[in-house]
Amino acid sequence: MVHVAIPVPQLETRGIGQGVQQPGKRSLRLKKVAGLVLTHNRKDLLQKTINAHLGQTWKPAKLIVVNNASTDGTDAVLEVYKKQLPADFFEVVTLPENIGSSGGFTAGLKHIINTTDCDWIWLMDDDAIPEPRALEKMRHYYDNLEPKKKKRVGILQNERVLDYEKFLGMDIPKEDVRGKQISYVTFEGYCVSRRAVDKIGYPRHEFFLYSDDIEYNWRAISHGFRVHRVLGSFIYHRDWAKLGKINRGIINKPNVPPWKLYYRFRNPFLIMENKPVIRFFLMIILAIDYFFWAFVNPENAYYAKKGLIDGINLVSGKIVEPQRIVPPNK
Repeated sequence: MVHVAIPVPQLETRGIGQGVQQPGKRSLRLKKVAGLVLTHNRKDLLQKTINAHLGQTWKPAKLIVVNNASTDGTDAVLEVYKKQLPADFFEVVTLPENIGSSGGFTAGLKHIINTTDCDWIWLMDDDAIPEPRALEKMRHYYDNLEPKKKKRVGILQNERVLDYEKFLGMDIPKEDVRGKQISYVTFEGYCVSRRAVDKIGYPRHEFFLYSDDIEYNWRAISHGFRVHRVLGSFIYHRDWAKLGKINRGIINKPNVPPWKLYYRFRNPFLIMENKPVIRFFLMIILAIDYFFWAFVNPENAYYAKKGLIDGINLVSGKIVEPQRIVPPNK
């Protein structure tokens, strides 16, 4: 048997389940939050994310990790946490196949909505690290909103920081945080209320990867909810697109894996499926972008072209498996 040594922080059990909601009418407060972390084959990063949840000054009532069919030993890592943390606090939802970020977050949200009484769900990937007071600051901000604003705000988001060294030195008192109404967000430090989920449903799992967060947030706004970024409640998230560039002459593109390139080109069309005029202009813009990709990285152009064509035809679902489809030799 292989033993996995994992430094699990000492859990302050007094913080678990704090702010339990009493039966009856739900109050408009950030009282009971479930952390939701999605992971796939990044066990080392995952441990940092889990430990950041355990180190929150105001802890989530539950922490749910959705294991998106990892094959790198993530299951063994999660077993160690399960043995050391209370079962009513830490849960793992293991999926039989990789259904992408949209499918994984949908599975996690459904699990939390159907099996817990948590009022808010705090979403992030396994490469995000919230600062120790991130959740406490969001709670302080929301709980001090005017009652009329509280009813309209259905989503809160942490302030994203891309520079890790800068992130380590950032901290402000919770009394100094402020909010900014926004329309564009990502599922990184995305705290959605049960009220919003009950009204707008779940992310569209057929997106598989990319744009699912944009579509979901627009849907929330179209149903009358407001989205506030809590400035001063920090979360670090890697900017993978800036970690590597492909250059040819004066043109450069992010070094995106070819299978991901497919979904980057396809899914914007799915967001605009009911807006044919916008789709027409989107087709022109992405067709031009395709030629730039083909010039900079001709080996991956196949995936961009396939995504563009499938997007125009509104093809959805898991079409390109990660690292499995090989473009034809032409």
